[in-house]
Amino acid sequence: MKKTLLLLYVLTFVFCNIGCKKTPFDFRNKYCGDYNFVYSYYSWQLNLGVYATDTINYSGKVYYSIENKIEVDYNPNLSLELGITQDGNLSLPCGTIIGKFEDDNNLTLNYNSNSCGHGGLGGGSNYSIIGKKK
Repeated sequence: MKKTLLLLYVLTFVFCNIGCKKTPFDFRNKYCGDYNFVYSYYSWQLNLGVYATDTINYSGKVYYSIENKIEVDYNPNLSLELGITQDGNLSLPCGTIIGKFEDDNNLTLNYNSNSCGHGGLGGGSNYSIIGKKK
C-alpha cells in the first residue's frame, strides 16, 4: 500500500511538472502567461494624405523565446520577439528599449517605425501595447 501511494505521489509530481511550460529558475517565469492586451496604432503617410488609427482588444500570451527573449502574442496576426532584462525592461532586436513589465502582471510597450532608425520619408507608425495578466 505504501509503495502504491509513493508511486502515485511521484507520478503526480512528474505529470504536474511536465504539464507546466515554465522552465525552473528562469527569471522570465513570472512574466509568462495569458494576457488581455489593448493594442493601439496610428500610422500616416503625408505624401498620400493617408492616416489610419485603430484600437484592438485581444486575449494573447507572453511566452518563452530563445535565451533572454520573450514572445508577446498581442494581436491575432502579430507578435513581437523582445529582449528582456531581469528587471523587466523590453527591447527590440536593435537594442532600443520600448517598454517594461511594470510588475509581474502588467506590461507597457510604446514604439514607432523609427525606433530602430528606420522609417521617415513622410510617413510612419506609432504603436502602444498594454497587457494585463489574466
